[in-house]
Amino acid sequence: MASYTDNRNALFASKSDGTAPQKTKATPKAPLSLGGPSAAAVAKKKEQEAALRSKGDALFAEAEALMPPKKTGFAGLMAKKPNPLFAAPKYAAAAAAYASAKARPLAVAAYGKAAACHASPDVAAHHTAAAELEKASKLALDDAQKADFGGRAAAAWADAGEALRAAETALRCGTETLDQRAAPTRAMDLVAAALDYADAASGHACQPDVARKALGWYARRGLLDDAISTVSKHVKALADANLDPGPALYRTLGASVVLHLANRADVDAADGAFMTALGHPGFASSSQAKAAEDLLVAFKPGIPQSGDGDAFDDALASPALQSLDADVANLAKRLPRPAAAPAPAPPKVADLPPPPDDDDDELPDLT
Repeated sequence: MASYTDNRNALFASKSDGTAPQKTKATPKAPLSLGGPSAAAVAKKKEQEAALRSKGDALFAEAEALMPPKKTGFAGLMAKKPNPLFAAPKYAAAAAAYASAKARPLAVAAYGKAAACHASPDVAAHHTAAAELEKASKLALDDAQKADFGGRAAAAWADAGEALRAAETALRCGTETLDQRAAPTRAMDLVAAALDYADAASGHACQPDVARKALGWYARRGLLDDAISTVSKHVKALADANLDPGPALYRTLGASVVLHLANRADVDAADGAFMTALGHPGFASSSQAKAAEDLLVAFKPGIPQSGDGDAFDDALASPALQSLDADVANLAKRLPRPAAAPAPAPPKVADLPPPPDDDDDELPDLT
């Protein structure tokens, strides 16, 4: 009978020498950095970025060689002519390399030069120029550059005959790309330009969406005068697009009442907007009309519910309010509570004649 040692050797021993295989020590791995990527990974990434930047420099130099400065006079006859058609793709490739290397200022400058080449009269590729300017706007480091490139991109789309695309680009740059607190004026200018571009795209099915988004942005930022003026533009855009009246129109008509109430509590203007809205078929029976009417009742003087805190709370808690756009509904919830109606003065009592003198009431002396 074989022993335990013989059985173990028969199963696990090496076939060549009959001895058990020796365990080899594993190669120690580099310790992981708990604070982020390892030093080797950081160094490799820096090498890749340096290579990409070097590639961008080479492509940019090639593009610059194709775009020598123009000369006048006799020297201009013999000088090399600029070639924007071949320079544009090299500028764009250099910009992409710079962007990958995280050299954003260089990428922005290269995208700007690529757009200028595409927009030149010799090329007139305004679609491509607009796309390059949009990329530059997204990579720009400050709001002035973002607004500049965003506005130029919108103008390029308009030059290409894409008025709606121009409106969407200006609106996106004004409401999303820019820092709203740091550049409020530039954002307002871009949103106003978006509405102007949208007017040029009259009849397009997507035109009303630009006015709707601008209306919500104005309401969200508290620019109530601009929001009120945008209501009529949205109503006109819906009519120009030949869209059936429905919730999209009713939400805007209901918003006009809320905007007037929020704008210096102008109850008369809100009442006028509501009466005008009632002239649109179907609005009177809509939930948006109920929401607007409930709020108007709480503010409008001369009716029993005026200044009633319960009526105002009921209007804010009504499910009909949620049928309005979110920005308008949130604005309604921030409305100041209407002042309570003054209590009626007590009726005046007619002045009574003065009481008679006591001397007149004395009895005559009969003695």
